[in-house]
Amino acid sequence: MANTDLSNFHKPVLPSFFDGTDLRPEGLSREQIDFFRQNGFISGVPVLNYRQLGILREELALLMDPSLPPNPLFYEFHHNESSDPETVLFHALGAWRISPGFTTSFFCG
Repeated sequence: MANTDLSNFHKPVLPSFFDGTDLRPEGLSREQIDFFRQNGFISGVPVLNYRQLGILREELALLMDPSLPPNPLFYEFHHNESSDPETVLFHALGAWRISPGFTTSFFCG
């Protein structure tokens, strides 16, 4: 991952993230709206497609690599905050500044 600060770009930095198959619902059904009003949430509304998720998973795997050199664009970075050695609790603030997929995903919607 480069040290280029992607927060300086004001357009998608990974145009291939958008391929015309974005899952954009036309609107919520009356049942979904009623459920939201009663419960304060709804689920099952797609936001990203499988290809976009794949891009984000690949970039996350790179970000989680313990051999990743320190990057000054992270506000905070901890590879594992879990007390259980079998569980990784990854914490990184600022990934959107160095990861094209995470930066571009902010432009969805």
